[in-house]
Amino acid sequence: MKKICLVLMIFLSFYGCIQNSTTTKSLSPEYNLEASEIPIGFKYSKINDESRSIGVTDNPGALNDEFIINIYKDVDIDQILATKMHVFIEETNPSKELGLIVIQYVSSSSLLNEIKKLKKYSDRVYLISDDALFILWSDANIYETEITNLKNRLIHRLGLNEYK
Repeated sequence: MKKICLVLMIFLSFYGCIQNSTTTKSLSPEYNLEASEIPIGFKYSKINDESRSIGVTDNPGALNDEFIINIYKDVDIDQILATKMHVFIEETNPSKELGLIVIQYVSSSSLLNEIKKLKKYSDRVYLISDDALFILWSDANIYETEITNLKNRLIHRLGLNEYK
């Protein structure tokens, strides 16, 4: 029961915080997810009325500062250039989700300084490039195969390294 509550809280945090952000610049094009990288059998989740009522307008979409602060206790928002979150649902089981969060920093040194503040969770995969952090997650860690496949595709295409 505690795990279900935790998953629900994380889920609501993601949706509650996908709003307009002060990090308004666009993500570097190479960091955008390619159509071929969307896990097989999944599609982008639609924005429902509840999500729309709290400012969610796009999927994928930018994250607001409040969401980023929930990831990092003492984050320096000025070091973040752009963000994007992708949320997918399984076509046959739309009640479960998996997603990708991309946070691009103003420089590689900013990434290295800020990532030290990251509160890491064992059920997420963290990848880094020279100036960006990629966080892969899924509901109740049920999509391990899909997360692993997406991780491998991103590593191959972008030359990312896993951050542990």
